[in-house]
Amino acid sequence: MRKTYSLIIAALFGLTANLFAADLANPADTLDFSVYTSLTEAEEAPLYGTFTYSFGTAANPTMKPNLSTSQKAFRLWPGNTFTMTANEGLKIAKIEITYTSSNMVQLSLLGNNGTFADGVWTGSAASVTFKNAASGTTQAKIAKIIVSYTGSAAEAVKAPQFNKRGVKIGGDANVEDVVDDTETLTLTAEAGCETYYTLDGTDPTKSSTKYTEPIVIKHTTTIKAISINEAGKSSEVVGYTYYINKMQMADSVVYYESFDKCLGYNGDVDFTQPNNSKVNLNRGGEFTGTYYAGNQCVYLARQYGSDATFTTPALDNLGKAATLTFRIAGNTATDSLKLSATNAKLGSTKFVAGNQAWKDVTVSLSDVQAGATITFAGRNLFLDEVQVKKADEKTPTAIIRVSATTATDKDAPMFNVSGQRISSSYKGLVIQNGKKFIRR
Repeated sequence: MRKTYSLIIAALFGLTANLFAADLANPADTLDFSVYTSLTEAEEAPLYGTFTYSFGTAANPTMKPNLSTSQKAFRLWPGNTFTMTANEGLKIAKIEITYTSSNMVQLSLLGNNGTFADGVWTGSAASVTFKNAASGTTQAKIAKIIVSYTGSAAEAVKAPQFNKRGVKIGGDANVEDVVDDTETLTLTAEAGCETYYTLDGTDPTKSSTKYTEPIVIKHTTTIKAISINEAGKSSEVVGYTYYINKMQMADSVVYYESFDKCLGYNGDVDFTQPNNSKVNLNRGGEFTGTYYAGNQCVYLARQYGSDATFTTPALDNLGKAATLTFRIAGNTATDSLKLSATNAKLGSTKFVAGNQAWKDVTVSLSDVQAGATITFAGRNLFLDEVQVKKADEKTPTAIIRVSATTATDKDAPMFNVSGQRISSSYKGLVIQNGKKFIRR
């Protein structure tokens, strides 16, 4: 009897070992969208391959791939795509797509690598892409994706692990994703691997910066990283965007609106009108007209020929003089911004915006009284980095004698009474060669 049990146990052990070996030889991934709370979780699941998705060609910016927790489905709008890619050493042999009961359309296969019918793809490929080829608002609603592979995953190099997730590169950020302080990131690679990274959005290589110590992120940054093993094989590129809110202010700054919590589109490389309403402010202010959130900036749009405006809150404790700085970018070379103020006088009131680029502007404020406000009015332009600062109290302003003559050394730099360097076209009270005089 003991021998019989031993044979049975040995047989079961052998069967289990064979099944385990078969599982290693033909691994499979299951993406069950009923258990995820975000698409990021699906992307970062420990898979033998990678799951990615794209906006595609949909005309409406709001029609992006998303996860519906109520419907327990991965939703693809018309034009959206998703791709399954096998890790090195593997080939995709089969993909089974299970739709929800409320699904509206079957997906289409992009390319000719394999056959696809009734939600099942078969073939042998390193990467397979599917698309919602419908029109309008017809959604493909996917409950589960099962991917089977052939080959051995042992050759694949694991990507480095981040101690904190940021926002998926190219994905939408939420207000809670924007932090008010620096981020310190640590990257962990598997044994025998080195990690390399970039901070400029480009894909890293072995020539990129080698990770040797924690990375401190002080402003909004996209970081990408790879691991490379001793044989020179690389992992997939992984990365995130970390949104840092530049709210910290010096003692002399009374108001600073960075618009870093505006999480829309454009205003970085593309300066065409965004269409996003996620306008969130740090220090407050009021809008009128039509306005949109750009990429950590705000867009003042035009509606029925009228300007949009942004007005600061009432500002106190500025003293009698102050300095306003901001930056503007327009769609064309003629887009301009107009300034007005209450309880203060502005040194200038109209400014031409940068043409498809940011332009820095500095404006002096005088005769400032309590409760001063500043209003920005424009159309078809981006506004960012609005800051109101007290005049430098350390700069001597007492005038013993004012001369109406010009300075002796015309090439010496000139400054206003706030200590700021000025151009030769400046009119009024100036300091040059250590003397104050009126330039007419």
